[in-house]
Amino acid sequence: FRLHAEGCYYYGSTPMTWADANSACVGMTANLVVIETDAERHFVDAFADIPYQYPDEESLSVWLGATDAVTEEEWLWVTGDSVGVDGWLAGSPKNSAAADDHMCVYNLLGVELRYVWDDADGTALLPYFCEM
Repeated sequence: FRLHAEGCYYYGSTPMTWADANSACVGMTANLVVIETDAERHFVDAFADIPYQYPDEESLSVWLGATDAVTEEEWLWVTGDSVGVDGWLAGSPKNSAAADDHMCVYNLLGVELRYVWDDADGTALLPYFCEM
């Protein structure tokens, strides 16, 4: 657990699907992280500096609490609020596959602006962040 002005955060290191990670957070009376301010985004970015390899990509990924699974291209946080803070990778969300409906943050290794959001297949097994 880590504290920040925006709340208390938990890093779940066991890789899970997005739905299972969301259920794990709810089981702790929490949500997958909802980023509401730039300060919170920077805190989560720093917290995301963990050693997890996203399948087939040179990046480190962690689930966040947004999805467009209900309405394609309408990204909502698990709280039902619209995604307002912009942290998307250039060209994302790309919606390149039908299953790319869930948000992750990942670290582009070797790139100055390292932490960006991307849409990913919700069945990928990734660690996750909860916010209480």
